[in-house]
Amino acid sequence: MDISNGTASRDGLTLTTGQRDLLKSALQLGDRELSVTPAQRALLARICAEMERGSQPPEKLLVAFKAALISLADQSGLAHGAERERLIARLTSGFIEELYNVDLRSSTFGLGTADASTTMGARRLDIS
Repeated sequence: MDISNGTASRDGLTLTTGQRDLLKSALQLGDRELSVTPAQRALLARICAEMERGSQPPEKLLVAFKAALISLADQSGLAHGAERERLIARLTSGFIEELYNVDLRSSTFGLGTADASTTMGARRLDIS
């Protein structure tokens, strides 16, 4: 994350250009869906994987994500209203799930963040 582009959160954090591009793609997918689609979830997982998770608490990453999401919704011309709010809430919830799922996989399986995100929580059982 950097402070050189996009709409910064109050902390000065913002998503990188690449992360914003991924988020824009997620925003454009399935705007009438009732839940986060598998394609959107994959994009949200990539955004999480690319974040500087060790240097910032998850709450600050969430604020930066939501600021970028609202900015991108405005830029894309997504009309204000219930449908927009549902889409933003869905993507925000999906981001939170991905953000904390990587942390849970890391601590549960003793893996680093990169390892946890690539294994998707797979565990080998050692039966002696």
